[in-house]
Amino acid sequence: MWPSFLDFRDTEIPWREAGNKRWAATLPLPEKFLKDGGTCLPSFSMRDHTYTWQAALMNGSDILAQTLPIGQDMTAFERAFDTPEQGLSQKLDYFQIKGGRTGPLSLKVSVQTEKEESITDSLLTMSLSHQDIEEFFPDHEVVATPLNVPSLSQMEEEEHIKSRICSPTSLAMVLSCYKVPFAFPELLQACYHEQADIYGVWPQNIWAASRFGAIGTVRYFVKWHKVASLLQKGIPVIASIRYEEGDLTDAPMQQTQGHLVVICGLEKDYVHVSDPAAKTQREVRRSYDKEEFANAWRQHGGVGYVLYPPSKKL
Repeated sequence: MWPSFLDFRDTEIPWREAGNKRWAATLPLPEKFLKDGGTCLPSFSMRDHTYTWQAALMNGSDILAQTLPIGQDMTAFERAFDTPEQGLSQKLDYFQIKGGRTGPLSLKVSVQTEKEESITDSLLTMSLSHQDIEEFFPDHEVVATPLNVPSLSQMEEEEHIKSRICSPTSLAMVLSCYKVPFAFPELLQACYHEQADIYGVWPQNIWAASRFGAIGTVRYFVKWHKVASLLQKGIPVIASIRYEEGDLTDAPMQQTQGHLVVICGLEKDYVHVSDPAAKTQREVRRSYDKEEFANAWRQHGGVGYVLYPPSKKL
């Protein structure tokens, strides 16, 4: 049954005022998931607000683990921590939960806003994945016509950061696909997470995109038809991949422990991708063997970003 993807719009979220321009919502985790164990990947974004947010795992009123704070003001929340002795750990972007739990556990999302306003035009998601999924992307035959995603190469940026910015460069390609006006230096600054000292914290990148009006989410994918459904609606998928040397034919990097690319289309045997690690803009658009790419995506859990055009009503 895993992964499970739950998304909540404004009217579905039990937001409560927590004082000092802060709002909170608590969502119970399914008993079946707690019994099996796995990963919980929370994501939150909203338009037209300056905000910071943080996710925590709760047993009643007790905080057992929390992720990095995400957004505008990192000092608005406490630093990340976990309780591995209770089978709970945080991995910057998500929670790892050991199976066999019998007591209740909830996900709490706290949002700090700049103004005394209720939360509107927002998307809160919780993606759950079992740690031992047997089949990743078994629906090999699924196809989707390639989208016209403008190409950008991270390798054409400044020397001191070009090897670190696959995630914001992928965001920039999707924003350009939606014809969203943005300045790349501003996008880079928004993607950078000071506490982690990286540009690739997944939910921080979703927050960065929301600063330009593109609300979005981070979620798990294990079937191509979910990807195809988004592509058919004009929505590219940014995939987080990992592979060893020789495992992804014709890739611009021989190997990587973590890299982001934009999926633009699907054929029976190939995945059309915009890979920001290409040396030049002209070489960004590539076609990878579908089975090889699926394995590389599986190595990073099937995690992907989904950004919605600013014109799309949620």
